[in-house]
Amino acid sequence: MRSPLDRWLIVGLIALTLAALAAPGVAGAGGTGAPAPAKTPAQLLAEAAKALGQGNPEAALPLAQQAVALAPEDPEAHYQLGLAYQALARESEAEQAIGKAVRLSPSVPRYHYALGLAYRQTGKENLALAEFLQVLRLEPKHPAAHYQAGDLLADQGDIKGAVEHWEAAAAVAPDFTPALKALGQHRYSQGQLDEAIALWERAAQHDAFDADLWWRLANAWSERRKGDDLVDAVWAFRRFRDLAPSSTDQALLQRADQVLALNADKAARLYLARGVEVQNEPAKAAVYFRRALDLRPDYAEAHYNLGVTLQQMGKHAEAVAEYLQAAELAPGRVDIHANLGTAYLALKRPFQAEKELRRALELAPGDRTIRLNLAIALWQQGSVAEGRAALQRLVSEDPTFASAYYNLACLEAGAGRKTEALSALRQAIALNGNYREMARQDPDLAGLAGDPGFRALVDGS
Repeated sequence: MRSPLDRWLIVGLIALTLAALAAPGVAGAGGTGAPAPAKTPAQLLAEAAKALGQGNPEAALPLAQQAVALAPEDPEAHYQLGLAYQALARESEAEQAIGKAVRLSPSVPRYHYALGLAYRQTGKENLALAEFLQVLRLEPKHPAAHYQAGDLLADQGDIKGAVEHWEAAAAVAPDFTPALKALGQHRYSQGQLDEAIALWERAAQHDAFDADLWWRLANAWSERRKGDDLVDAVWAFRRFRDLAPSSTDQALLQRADQVLALNADKAARLYLARGVEVQNEPAKAAVYFRRALDLRPDYAEAHYNLGVTLQQMGKHAEAVAEYLQAAELAPGRVDIHANLGTAYLALKRPFQAEKELRRALELAPGDRTIRLNLAIALWQQGSVAEGRAALQRLVSEDPTFASAYYNLACLEAGAGRKTEALSALRQAIALNGNYREMARQDPDLAGLAGDPGFRALVDGS
């Protein structure tokens, strides 16, 4: 049976073939009623490669067969035919066709590589190894050939030679996960847990959907027990459980389920705490909050904190999605509705912002920040008079509220009331000097740019 890795490597061969065959299109006959001209071998092979790339070897096979019939000495035709046979699990025929391509053109690395795969699939491991080594003579920096050669040498007991090839593969292609996984397994078998985990973590950065990789990490973290390893192990079991194919050994699935049943809630809380600790590093915090949600999708606090972090990163639409989830799971929380309102403001959706901010204000009537954002939402909607009145009430109630003065200045500038705008801006800068720099670049104050009073304010004179 072909392994998932072999299927992946065959797909890589197909991609190489598509690139090799890429050529300008051939214009068709137009409206003359004449029969279409017979297709050339190159056209047939281009169609066969396209069909293989689309996962349709049944369509590719007859096209490649026609190409071979028309051009029996064309190595590419035999190679394409072999790839179609490989994709259809007709291994013996694949071996014959690709072998013919190699005999016709022995200096093409991808032909030798495909023949090596064909030999592996028919159990001819020594012949396969010879082909992969030939690939490396022709193309020394071929990561997949290094990996395959290493795998075969390991099967023969030559661990030193295998490791050399795997390390060479990882050196020329740092994101080549098969080599990283193999090196990690070797380090693990030598008791080098730190090195094994580092290699598998590196592999997971490039292939986050490999269930087997998460199984290995889960067990390695469980075994090492350094720092927060046990928390990470629980999350890795969750990833494994989510990604494991239906053919997975039931005993492995049951073990993962047992670990999750006992530890998922605790691990989710710990990930939440980790994220909160590093909220000044939003990208890192987001990773922890997402892990908490992997373990507990109904964790309102994690949705909320992920929303806050996404807002810090400027990803306001994603933040809205998280806040909505949090609001559904924990209705009546003022912070959720208030932040949802500010996210809508950032997205220039003032009507949705007003709805959420009014809900927040019902829950916390005296909150001046919510009232400020509601005034901005009204202003953004075009309700300038209502927004002005709300901002004026805020500065009347609290003459030290610099942000309210600054937003009032922006509103008045947009309304063409320069005197009022400059007065409010003067108060904002007097209370908080940071608004001077902000005012220099704020498009809402562009209408004041030519005014000497504005220049004096922002220049500090």
